[in-house]
Amino acid sequence: MEEIYNGLYQVLDGLVEIENELMSAAICNQTGKIQFIVQLMHNKEGEFAAFFHKDIREYQQRIKAEQYILEMAETEEDMDEIEGLRKGIQIIFVPLQFISESQKNNLRELGITRKKKKLYPLILSLNDSKLLTRNVKGSELTLCKKVINWLIQEGNLALLASTPKKIKKNTLPKIIYNQNTKKSIYEKGEIIEFEDEISYEEFIGYKGEKPKLYIPEFSVFRLKKNIQLTVPVTFEIRFMLSPTHFYGKEEKKGPHYILVVASDEEVIMIEPLDELDPRHIQHVLMELYMELQFIPVRWVTRGIFAPFLKDSLDPLMNIFKLEFHIGTEESIIDTYSFEHLYHLMTSDSPFLDFEEFDEFDEFDEYDEFDDYNLNDIRESSKVTTEDREDDIVDIELEAFQWAVTFAIEFMEKHPHSSLKDLEKYLIKKQVNPKMILSIIRALSEGDYPF
Repeated sequence: MEEIYNGLYQVLDGLVEIENELMSAAICNQTGKIQFIVQLMHNKEGEFAAFFHKDIREYQQRIKAEQYILEMAETEEDMDEIEGLRKGIQIIFVPLQFISESQKNNLRELGITRKKKKLYPLILSLNDSKLLTRNVKGSELTLCKKVINWLIQEGNLALLASTPKKIKKNTLPKIIYNQNTKKSIYEKGEIIEFEDEISYEEFIGYKGEKPKLYIPEFSVFRLKKNIQLTVPVTFEIRFMLSPTHFYGKEEKKGPHYILVVASDEEVIMIEPLDELDPRHIQHVLMELYMELQFIPVRWVTRGIFAPFLKDSLDPLMNIFKLEFHIGTEESIIDTYSFEHLYHLMTSDSPFLDFEEFDEFDEFDEYDEFDDYNLNDIRESSKVTTEDREDDIVDIELEAFQWAVTFAIEFMEKHPHSSLKDLEKYLIKKQVNPKMILSIIRALSEGDYPF
C-alpha cells in the first residue's frame, strides 16, 4: 500500500503543471490489447479523483450506472442502488476524518498521517457486490500499482493530458505502451472503438433466458377462479438491492435482493431473494394472492430493476388481465429508507420501535450557516470548465468537495451533535443525498467523536 499511496501523491503533484482537468485513455500493449483504462480529473485547488478499470466492460458498466443516476435517480435509495452496480476502482482525496478506519490504519502504519497532509487518498472498490465493505484487495491492488506506476513514469501524465477531452461515444483514446522500453506513444486521433453499450440485462447482471410463464397455466387459472374478489386499488411492487448491502453484518457473498410490495398506505410484504430469478418472483406473487384472497386491479413498478421485474411478471399479469406498468408517480416505497426496510426485515417489533427522522425545524440554530449557499458557491467557483455539465465525474467531485466543506464547518461548530443531526443539516442545505450518504457512511466507519 505504501507504493500506492506514495505514487498517488506523486500523481497529485504532477497534475499541478497540467491544465487539462479531465483525462481518459485506454493503455494498450504493442499488440493493441488493453492493459487498463484510466480516468483522471483535478483542478487548481488540489481536488483530485480517479477511476481505474481493468477492461472495457468494467468501464462501460460504470459509465452506464452514472448515466442512470443522472436520468432516473430521484431519491437517496435510487442513487445508492444504481451506484451499487458500478464497477472499477475509485480514488478521491479527502480530509482524514472521511477515510475509513481500515484505510486510516494503513496510513498511520506507513507514517503518512504524521506528515500532516491536508488531504488523503480514499481508495474504494466498486466491484464488491456487498457495499458494506469497499476496500481494495487482491487483484485490485495489483491493478492500482500497475496504473500508478505507469502514471508516474516520466512524460506519461503529459501524454495522457494530450488526449482529447471530447470523444465519440463508445470510443476511448488509445495509448500504446512498450513494456520493454518503458515508452508510451499517443498518435493523435488514435482511438479504441468498442461494442455498442452493454445491454440492460448485462448491466443488472441477469444472464438467464427471456422470462416466460414458469407456473403451470392450470395452477394460475385455478387460483384466478378461486379468488373471486378484484379490488379497484393500485399496488406497487419493486425489485431492489437488499438493505443488507448498506446495513447489517451478513457475510454471504454475492448480491442480495428483495421484492417489496406496498399498498397505497404502507409496505405489506418484503421477500428476500438470492438472485435475479423470474421463476421465484412469479411464485412469490402467486403466494401473495393466496394470502390476500383478493387481486388488485392495477400494479405499478419503478426503479433500476423495473424492466426486469415487468418482464418477469407480465406472463402472470396477462393471464389475470391486470394493468401493470413502469410508473413515474409518487411512490410509497420511496418513503422507506434502506435503514427502515432493514428494520422491517430484522426487528421483532418492526412497526413499533422505528423512529423516522423528524422535520428539521429544530435546526434553526444552524441558520448561521445560511451565508453559505451551495449553488452560489458553484456559480462563482473558478474551477468550472466550459463543458462541465457534460462531465459526470467532474460534477460528482465538485459536489462532494463542497458537501465535505459544509460537513466540516458543522462538525467544528457542533462537535457533540449526532450523525443524524449532520444528515438533517446537509439535507436542509440541499446537498445531494448521494453525497450525504457518502459522508455519513465514511464518518460512521471512522473514529470521529460524534
